[in-house]
Amino acid sequence: MLFFKKNIHILFVLILFISIKVWAQTPPVLSATGNQPYCPLDSINIVTSFSIIPGDEQIDAVFIQISENYKESDILILENLASHPNVSSSWNAQEGKLTLESVTSSSSSYYDLVSAVYDVVFYSNAANPSNDKKFSINVGEANYLPSTQH
Repeated sequence: MLFFKKNIHILFVLILFISIKVWAQTPPVLSATGNQPYCPLDSINIVTSFSIIPGDEQIDAVFIQISENYKESDILILENLASHPNVSSSWNAQEGKLTLESVTSSSSSYYDLVSAVYDVVFYSNAANPSNDKKFSINVGEANYLPSTQH
């Protein structure tokens, strides 16, 4: 009986350790800057600097959304497509969201995605776009909600 009790304690500790490791994964850290003036009917890069410090999970996609003051005349475009052969892009006009997705399954896919974010531009075909635009950049598919800042 003593042997069984010792093994139960070891088993419990092992299960606890595995649970903590699974639940305590390190998320990626994204950093971006790019507050700059926009000239009407022109395009402008949305970031002047951008980085991802990867966490425990592989990053296969980046989602960029016009999270404040989005109008249907606004669009985000990945320019220089030939420079990003490992990245596909798709624009969702209903959500004002551009998806950049890695077409490879390599662990270096986030380098390709970081490079692609630098080539994302904002464009509006409105002659006088109103209000400042704010962008959110996520590695998860959740949309940014300005009211909660999440």
